[in-house]
Amino acid sequence: SIAPGRRGIPLSGRIHATYNGRAGNVNLASSYIALPSTRIDLSGSLGRQIQVRLVSHNPDELMPTPQTLPVKFQRSGSAILTATVTGNLNAPRIAAHLGMTGFSVENRAFDSLGLDLDASKSGADVHNGVLARGPLQAQFAASAGLRNWKPESFSPLTANATIRNADARDLLALAGQADVPLTGMLTANAQISGTIGSPKGSASLDIANGTAYQEPF
Repeated sequence: SIAPGRRGIPLSGRIHATYNGRAGNVNLASSYIALPSTRIDLSGSLGRQIQVRLVSHNPDELMPTPQTLPVKFQRSGSAILTATVTGNLNAPRIAAHLGMTGFSVENRAFDSLGLDLDASKSGADVHNGVLARGPLQAQFAASAGLRNWKPESFSPLTANATIRNADARDLLALAGQADVPLTGMLTANAQISGTIGSPKGSASLDIANGTAYQEPF
């Protein structure tokens, strides 16, 4: 049992584990860890397959040091991550799905975000990515090579995105450039290839009723 302390963010939980020394297995059953706005449920066998489900209404709780993330949730918003971790702990493979609803980035509200992730120590692949806000519909996918979970300059990189009916201010907020004075409705297609250290790409953009620095174009 994990009981919350008197200082810092209170943490509670319960871990049910059995260990078989002959087989070298650690089995988890109906275990969980809980923070004030986050819960992580765990089950399975270490080194074979672990099922993870995370539900959070405040991602700041998950940061290792006190800091504020640009992502905030509305009262009914949440992030739900379901993942399966298989294989040896020295070289696990991760298959996960992330769904977010009712969140904002740099004070720009979004309806939903969904994506699937496959990852191993040699690479990561994001697919079925969908972002929505009112009429905005964005679809995206990306993959990158890794070396022992770390990106290298020579690692291959690909990314594709299609955006329809987007407010330019929404995309600037997602890119961390909310202060850029650009407005308009945007439609775009973009492709990136090459390596992490030397990416190359192409894009087609169409902005209707656009302004930059309060000047129409």
